[in-house]
Amino acid sequence: MEKKGYELSIRDYLFILTKRKRIIVLVLLFTLSAVVFGTYLATPSPRYKATASVKVERITDVTGFLMEMISYPLGDVLQGQMEMIKSFDVLARVAKATGSIPSDATLDEVSTNEDYKGVILSLRSSISIERQGLSNILAISATAATPEKAQRLANLVAEKYREFNIASRNSRIFEAKEFVERRLRFVEERLREAEEQLLSFREGASLAHLEEQEKGLARKLVSIEGRIEDLKAEMAEVDYAIQQVTQGKMINPRSQVTVERDLSTVLSTLQSYSQLLLKKKNLLLIYFPAHPEVQAVDGELENTKSELLKHLRAQKTSYQNRIDLLKTELETIRANVRLLPTDAVAYERLQREVEINNTLTHELKTKYQELLIKEAERIEEVSIVNPALKPSSPMNRPSYLQNGLLGILIGLLLGVVFSVVYESYDTSITTVEEIESILEVPVLGVIPYIGDKEMRERIAMRGEGTNSPDLELFKYLFTFFEHDHVLTEAFRILRTALLKKLDSARVIEVTSPATREGKSFIMMNLAVSIAQMGKKVLVIDADTKVSMINRSFGIPREPGLSDVILRKVPFAEAARSIVDVMLGERGFDFALSGTGLENVHILPTGSKTPMAREMLSVYIKDVLDEIKEIKAFDFILIDTPPILPVMDAVELAAHVDGVLLVYEAGKVSKIALRRARTHIQNAGGRIIGAVLNKMKAEVSPDFYKYSYKHYYGEEEKRSHKQ
Repeated sequence: MEKKGYELSIRDYLFILTKRKRIIVLVLLFTLSAVVFGTYLATPSPRYKATASVKVERITDVTGFLMEMISYPLGDVLQGQMEMIKSFDVLARVAKATGSIPSDATLDEVSTNEDYKGVILSLRSSISIERQGLSNILAISATAATPEKAQRLANLVAEKYREFNIASRNSRIFEAKEFVERRLRFVEERLREAEEQLLSFREGASLAHLEEQEKGLARKLVSIEGRIEDLKAEMAEVDYAIQQVTQGKMINPRSQVTVERDLSTVLSTLQSYSQLLLKKKNLLLIYFPAHPEVQAVDGELENTKSELLKHLRAQKTSYQNRIDLLKTELETIRANVRLLPTDAVAYERLQREVEINNTLTHELKTKYQELLIKEAERIEEVSIVNPALKPSSPMNRPSYLQNGLLGILIGLLLGVVFSVVYESYDTSITTVEEIESILEVPVLGVIPYIGDKEMRERIAMRGEGTNSPDLELFKYLFTFFEHDHVLTEAFRILRTALLKKLDSARVIEVTSPATREGKSFIMMNLAVSIAQMGKKVLVIDADTKVSMINRSFGIPREPGLSDVILRKVPFAEAARSIVDVMLGERGFDFALSGTGLENVHILPTGSKTPMAREMLSVYIKDVLDEIKEIKAFDFILIDTPPILPVMDAVELAAHVDGVLLVYEAGKVSKIALRRARTHIQNAGGRIIGAVLNKMKAEVSPDFYKYSYKHYYGEEEKRSHKQ
């Protein structure tokens, strides 16, 4: 927003916000009320959330018993357990415990009955599982309409999951033990046979004549042959894995070990493939194959399977290449050691067979001991760490504090926007530049606003008891009572600017565009300020509707201006001086309370007559000419009614030397001020200057440009301290 002749700065915008603070407060209160009320209306039915924590220990299964070379990340294990908690089997156990499904219903009946499947789906939507940080603890949360149901459901899910895990894990322990026993007997038998063959070979063959070089070549030859056999076995496992993946099956443990050990880059793809197969299996327990969710998993599974097959085929090719290289190396060695004794090669082969079987026997015995220990105790991968407690408050309780803070923020922003918009459409005037631009005359003075509270404080500081002036009198004759104040200094500056502007002008009309803009207040204090310079000032009250001057000075209204116009009394008899003030209501002490009043004469409005206003417009010129001829006054100040409500001020403007226009900052619009100027000019009057009255810090930044309060405020503080 930019006003003509005045570019706004940051300080100006701060003034706008201060000026329109009521708008900001109202918008803020309305917005805050709307947000709070809307929050109340939008509050849904309460839902309670209870959480039970379970700890999942990482215990290896049959695959882990066969090898310890591969380590599955804990996160992958927990992800599978999270899926297992929400599986059809676990939730069916929960439904049976709650009585939603008959306890004797089989898993097949549950998976085919639509009502039972609906119960399972409802339970699944009410349960969420989340891993707590990087730990092996899972938080099982359940939501329900009451806190008791939420607590019971969370605890039931945790307990039934624990039971399911115990049942499945214990059966696997026995299977693993039986498998290890069979494998151990087989390896021990092979070890015994290999040792007997090695012992028999040592007794029947003489290896003493062999040199170390020949023994080394024999050892290398046997090592390469063994490596080729190992690679062929591993390639066969990979080839079998390719067949399983092509058929959409899970890779068996032995093949999976080979794949993951030789190609670590395929690990994430293999894990994704296994998880998708498990997810599809769980979905098929609930949905038909044509269901969208099953179809979506099939799409992901097909992409993952293609990627996995690409890795597996590349791995198979790598095995074949390595076998070919080893065969080439083997042929080279055989060509170079044709004269090598066959006993040496046979001995190394038997020695290698014994070492391999001995290592396998040791590993299987170690694993068997572990299984014996685990068999002696019940395997529990899952333990309940923290049972669910009854929630004290609903999870969807509206946050009045958060919404309230948001409402305050939005309200402040909207308040600022409305304030700036309102200011841009505000046609009132608050700057000196605007007034001077409209009136085409200078602003001679800026009078700051002094509230009634400060006025009363100034009266109390005088300490004159019963002789203290009342508020109205103190206000209208402020410059008479107070000599060192910002308001008094403002009138002095107005006086100086006005006297410099007047030149030969002596008769000044003081008026305003509208009512209650402080024209009488300005005229009376200006008159006293001029009188304090030793100038003789005549104050004429021409406002027949609202007569303020005679009341302020405590003198009778009659005789006055109307009586002089009607020739009832001469001017000399109607005019009052300080003597009349002393003899009037105010008394002797009032007249001596300040300075300058001895140079002020007052001509009140006079008696009320039906034709007073008409007679004023016709004969005022004669009265003024008569007063000028006396030459007893340096200046004549005339208080008239406002310009726009009545025409008295307009008709009088042609008979005075100049018009001093009083304007209260922000009171009337530009159009009203422009119309007042036009009325004066059309009547032949001349506006010599304007006074900006009741200037507040929140009304205009000009308050600071033309303010002396800081200076006098500091002086007053120092004087009080002294």
